[in-house]
Amino acid sequence: MEKKMRKKQKVWLVSGIWLLFWIFMLPLFGGSVAYAASAVYAEEKIISYEDRIAANLQGQLEAEKVSVVLKGLSSSGGIHRAKEMFCFVRGASLEGLRYDSITIYVEAVSFRVEEHRVVLRHFKEGKVSGAVLLEDLSEALQGLYPAFQIGELAADHNALDFKGVYVRNTTIPLKATVGLQGVYLPQENGTAVLHFVDSSSDNPFISTRDIALEVEKIAPVLSVHSFFPSQKIREVRVDGESLWFFSDHHGLAQSL
Repeated sequence: MEKKMRKKQKVWLVSGIWLLFWIFMLPLFGGSVAYAASAVYAEEKIISYEDRIAANLQGQLEAEKVSVVLKGLSSSGGIHRAKEMFCFVRGASLEGLRYDSITIYVEAVSFRVEEHRVVLRHFKEGKVSGAVLLEDLSEALQGLYPAFQIGELAADHNALDFKGVYVRNTTIPLKATVGLQGVYLPQENGTAVLHFVDSSSDNPFISTRDIALEVEKIAPVLSVHSFFPSQKIREVRVDGESLWFFSDHHGLAQSL
């Protein structure tokens, strides 16, 4: 009889402990689950126009990161207006070239939202500036023209100074140490293309001018047309380890 009572007391004690556990811990677990679910939902749901524009740009530019700031935002009849819009892009990929940074500024902009897409309607003034790292430009060129193995790409008085080894596999293989100096020139269509102004070689049987022309043909073109059609690059500078570009100030009077 005494053994049975002790057994019952043991069962009651264990049951009591489990009951207390669930009374005090269940709300905590329930709260954690609810919080986790709401966190996932918040991540999936784009709640602001800044986030929507950033998501559009990030996908369009295959960018590593995009931040958007809208100032003086107002809405009426499905049309949204902002006095100013700033877009900061990091690590965009355009036509095989990595743009380290792109800054977009738009003044007096209006836009509408179509499902998950933001459509720019018009703006008073806009401009774009950005930078391409010389190492990214060198890597892109190397992939496009492997015959010229670029050993060094540096800035030299607002120009680009290429140094490398050129190898041509012919009946008699030719090899030369080649130096090319060039600049990115803005074009009438709003892009900027590489143009070489000087060249040198330690092999008289290799035409450095021919090499320069070949590299010019395949070199990446600087352009913002794919994401900002109304803007034209008007200035390119070389500073330190980057190639900087700047667009003109131009508005968009009608819908894109």
